[in-house]
Amino acid sequence: MNKQQLFLDKTSTAFKILELSSEAYVLTDALSNIILDCSTKLCSLSESTMENIIGQPLHSLFEVDSKEEFSTILGGYLQYKKEKYAQQLPLKKNDGTCISTIVTAYQGDHVTVSEDINCFFIREAIDNKLEEDVLEIKKMFQNVLDTIPTRIFWKDTNLNYLGCNNKFAQDAGIKSGERIFGKTDYDLAWKKEEADFFRFIDKRVIESGQAELDIIEPQLNADGTETWLETNKSPLLNFKGEIIGVLGTYTDITHRKKAEDTIKQHSRDLEIKNKELEQFAHITSHDLQEPLRSLSSFVELLSADYNDVLDETGKTYLNYISDSANRMRNLITGLLEYSLLSREIENETVDCSALLQEIIKDLAYIIEDTQAQIHINALPVLYSKPTQLRIVFQNIIQNAIKFKKRNTPPVIYISVENKGDLWQFKISDNGIGFNPSYSDKIFSLFQRLHNKSDYEGSGIGLAYCKKIIDLLGGAIWADSTEGAGSTFYFTIKK
Repeated sequence: MNKQQLFLDKTSTAFKILELSSEAYVLTDALSNIILDCSTKLCSLSESTMENIIGQPLHSLFEVDSKEEFSTILGGYLQYKKEKYAQQLPLKKNDGTCISTIVTAYQGDHVTVSEDINCFFIREAIDNKLEEDVLEIKKMFQNVLDTIPTRIFWKDTNLNYLGCNNKFAQDAGIKSGERIFGKTDYDLAWKKEEADFFRFIDKRVIESGQAELDIIEPQLNADGTETWLETNKSPLLNFKGEIIGVLGTYTDITHRKKAEDTIKQHSRDLEIKNKELEQFAHITSHDLQEPLRSLSSFVELLSADYNDVLDETGKTYLNYISDSANRMRNLITGLLEYSLLSREIENETVDCSALLQEIIKDLAYIIEDTQAQIHINALPVLYSKPTQLRIVFQNIIQNAIKFKKRNTPPVIYISVENKGDLWQFKISDNGIGFNPSYSDKIFSLFQRLHNKSDYEGSGIGLAYCKKIIDLLGGAIWADSTEGAGSTFYFTIKK
């Protein structure tokens, strides 16, 4: 059965509806778009004869550069067979002039002649201002799409491209977004593996009806460069809410990805260096402790065996040597402990009130000896590192007791304040205080503000505290006035 027999049943209901339409109709072969039949209204519009129209390709009726351009213009018809699809096109008249027309493709059940035949309606665009406004809106919309830095594209359910903006077209290796219609990912600049992946995600979005967001993926561009993309894909819906394809957008995050990779590499390098440093500190401290132990042993032997021989000056020298060896041992031990603070330790539930009571028990002798008073307000329960928090509280409390005024019992107040996602702890005392210009210096290793003969210590304690608080993601600082006590603050994440 030939085409003529398929559609030239002029007595059919479909043809009666076509003839009754106020618009001109054209029937074309679905494969070649050759005109098979048309209405007399079209002859009137074009001022031509039916014999001159039938048998010609549809695009020859209009003022377009090529068949390909016309296919792009009316390409949406192939996707929206069950819906109205319209475009404004210039219809050529027999005298060479053109008139503005609206071409509508529609294949509703009441006008379907055959699956092998396309049906188009053509009417003159009488309200030119309205049509110009419509075209201006479409042009503005396309300009918006082409201006924004985000790449945008949309496909049909067969994963054929329906459109895109120019940024996407450049990545894909085509001149403009208009030329992408009907192409697939295999026709573009991507590798086959990339095209397979893109289509796999597209198909999953269409089948599930669910958007897939923040997909991080590599893409090889037409210029040979590789970029990293952050892609979002969602179902493309028609006005009825039916899924007719997939809409995708992506942003070039190559610079961000490179920065993240650099940070990760630096973190790995830093982790290796920290482990090496930790190992070095452990070995060094062990090697340094050995001669100190020998030195202390010989000092003890000299004191025991030659105590009667040595005069007071000799005994004083031995005491100096012994004290210096002990201080050196404490410094080495402190350095080793400081270097090990950054080790990974699992967080635990920490009841700060209970932790403070344990510290007070451990410091019972010095508290009793100095008649210190410690006042503790209600403290929170944290999810943190109990051992490291103990070091912070204990060092600050010990300093408050150590740096007390002469003949004045130390009084210490410990409280906390809610600061959003942080707890801000406050530990204040009535001690000797310090010059506020040294408020940063006191947290550095081996920095002392007082003579060793007046106040013992290694100068490591507050450096411990700062490193711990830094590792816990908080901050530590101090306010003070000489002779009027000090207040230490530190923050901990909730």
